[in-house]
Amino acid sequence: MQKVIQRTTLARNQAARKARILKEKQQRLDVVKFFRERDEFQRHQIDTHKAAVKARHEDWYKGPLAPQRDSGLTAGKYGALDPQDTILPRIPKHLRRQFINIAPGDRVVLLTGPDQGKICEVNSVDVESESLTVNDRNQADYRVPGYAKDENTGDVIVNPVPIPIDDVRLVCTLEDNGHQYEVVAKHVHGGGPFLSRSNTSTPRHTRYISGENIRIPWPEENKVDKLTDEDGDTSRKEVEYETWTPSLSLMPFKASIMDELRNKYSKYRTRHDPAWVEAKKLEDLREEFLKSRKLLTPAGEYKAKLAEQKAAIRQSRKDENGNYIMDQATSDFIAQFITNYTTLVLVTPAKASIMAFAAINNSSRSSSTIPIVNQQPPVAVNYAVIDNAFAADSSLRKRVYDAITASPQHGALFHDIAQYTSRLLQQSQPLQQRQLAKAISDEPAIKKRKLEGNNGIGGPAPSATSVHDLKVDSPLQFYVQDISFAVPQRKKLTLEMTAAGGYLRARNQTSKEIEFGIPVKDIQHVLCLPVPEKAQRQTNFCIIPRYGDGVTPVPDGASIPDQMVFTFADGPAKAAFTGAGQRVESDENGEALLRGWLNNAIGHTKVIRPDDREFVSATPEAHRKGEKAYHVKAHRGSKDGYLFFLSTGILFGFKKPLVFFSFENIESVSYTSVLQRTFNLNITTRVDEEQEPQEVEFSMIDQADYAGIDAYIKNHQLQDASLAEARRAKKYNVNGGKAAGADGEQNGEGATATEGEEEETELQKAQRELEDQEDEEEEDYDPGSEGDSDGSGSSSEEEDEDEDGGGDDDEEDEEDEDGDIDLVKQELGSEAEHVDED
Repeated sequence: MQKVIQRTTLARNQAARKARILKEKQQRLDVVKFFRERDEFQRHQIDTHKAAVKARHEDWYKGPLAPQRDSGLTAGKYGALDPQDTILPRIPKHLRRQFINIAPGDRVVLLTGPDQGKICEVNSVDVESESLTVNDRNQADYRVPGYAKDENTGDVIVNPVPIPIDDVRLVCTLEDNGHQYEVVAKHVHGGGPFLSRSNTSTPRHTRYISGENIRIPWPEENKVDKLTDEDGDTSRKEVEYETWTPSLSLMPFKASIMDELRNKYSKYRTRHDPAWVEAKKLEDLREEFLKSRKLLTPAGEYKAKLAEQKAAIRQSRKDENGNYIMDQATSDFIAQFITNYTTLVLVTPAKASIMAFAAINNSSRSSSTIPIVNQQPPVAVNYAVIDNAFAADSSLRKRVYDAITASPQHGALFHDIAQYTSRLLQQSQPLQQRQLAKAISDEPAIKKRKLEGNNGIGGPAPSATSVHDLKVDSPLQFYVQDISFAVPQRKKLTLEMTAAGGYLRARNQTSKEIEFGIPVKDIQHVLCLPVPEKAQRQTNFCIIPRYGDGVTPVPDGASIPDQMVFTFADGPAKAAFTGAGQRVESDENGEALLRGWLNNAIGHTKVIRPDDREFVSATPEAHRKGEKAYHVKAHRGSKDGYLFFLSTGILFGFKKPLVFFSFENIESVSYTSVLQRTFNLNITTRVDEEQEPQEVEFSMIDQADYAGIDAYIKNHQLQDASLAEARRAKKYNVNGGKAAGADGEQNGEGATATEGEEEETELQKAQRELEDQEDEEEEDYDPGSEGDSDGSGSSSEEEDEDEDGGGDDDEEDEEDEDGDIDLVKQELGSEAEHVDED
């Protein structure tokens, strides 16, 4: 039966939808037709007026020579109008006024035409064209067609011209203190009550003066139409005579006629025979019975009965909130056990929770007999205290949360238990450390060193509790779904921020497992940067933990969380939720929404964005014309990336790992390899005085951004070490040749050996300077190669050989006179800086 009802309803809805579509289509056609007829009517009036003006001007201009227009076919009818030319176009029904507030017999004032300002009586009202005619005003001559002429009708007849309702105003008669006066109603509206009137020409609604709420009576609204009987009319007596008397014993029509009228087999039919309806209901019941029937053996029936009994027993052991009730024997045993071991120093969270559950069970058991005086409302619970107290046992913590949810009045009790447990754990930790240290000291030396090196007492170790807490289901402040992560994993995950300043973590949307995260207290920098070279505007959020900036050295044995980089698209956030699971319905940009959430949740640091006052690239965004760019393209060795100059430091990203140079870690900045189109930027860092300075070089930076970078460095008062003494190229063995020439004859072979040692020392110095300037590997040189080099420079020995063409003797003489081979010039070539001799 339900299928029959559903089929009928669907057929009715389809028919109604088709009728609505056809109606809307017809309305559109009517509107097009109306505008076409209105344009034709207005065009005909304009053309007729222009023709009349032209004929009048021609008659005046030609005078006696003007043509005789009232002749021929138009003789006696010149100047008369065609009746079809004055009929206004019909307005579609859905565009007409709801109420026509003028009826025949009303007095109106004309606003346009030759009779403007005159008051006259309405003769007729046309609702379809929203026009009216008046008596003795606004009349014109009409041509009478041949088929309408008779012996009493001439060629021309005088009739009123229709006037639009908007071109007249209603004249009302009002009474004030017994005096009647007439007013012109500028605005009139219609409304209730709706009455049945004996005069059919009077509308049923009531009209009022707008703004005054004064009722305007209809003309002749109490007038009764007089009907005259004609020869062909049926008399009232015959109409009122009853010729058929209905009876309950006889049907007004036969069953076959009723089926034919109602279409027994129509899909729109809602009336059915009772027998057919009962048969359909029985079919539905039989189908449900067949679906629910199961084949049960005696063993299966017995098992089902046992299951029902066990379910009833379990239900009897629960209270009204669905929690199990602990029996008195178990409660007494737990209380006695805790009393016997109150002198223990180490108290675990499990024991404290047992005391809490026993107290709650006893209070719930005796609540029916002990009166409660001045019961206070539930107190808000600090879940952070409970998380810290029961961090080692997630199942126990979940049971505590369930107990607080079931019994909110015991929330304060659990809060006090958690605080007490935390204090006991803090007191027990020094004792445990002393016992463990004593146990290690008693071990042999080899085993002791192994324990100390393996995350023992001697060094820090990764916190297992922190890793465990990261994956615990804690209350959330907010979470955002479908976030594209780039570092440390490239996938779409859900970003979550736990409550009470816990963790910023990423959850797998399929397996619901926590992939990675960072404790909020360990977050050092949060950067919000635009993604370069993208057609659509996107934003990268970079989360950098403590010791994770790529510059600060990591303490020995410490576990540092990974950096996080995730992308947020431009526009409102589509999958952002509050901690309670409520979707955020806001037109605010998703990047601004997430930035505000992070600022409120982290607290100790703020989200940093690029600023025009800090740095703007000279080259705008390539894919977004007219938009400023805040990045500079650079290379670190063979890895390309982008440099961002921010208010707190310099970032190089977005490939793993990110490098962030904060101002407190930057010792100096220098420019090298300054060419016509590019230059290199070297950043020297030193975290503390004990650490050796480290230099990082970024190459292939566009020369157009030099001015902006230099202004940024000067504004933040960073030391420019471009002209430091360490970067000046040095010329070695300036006087070595003369000394060797003077002592060559005396020292002999000893001088040659000393010369070889000096050449080896200078070559090592040149190689070290090359390694400081470039990240690429350089070729090592053999000190005994007598000056052979693959570099771009040339020695004085080779120049003398080319000029003189001498042999070995000449070569030795030139070497003695001009000095040793310049290995620095051979290695560095044009990059070596010339230093004048003192």
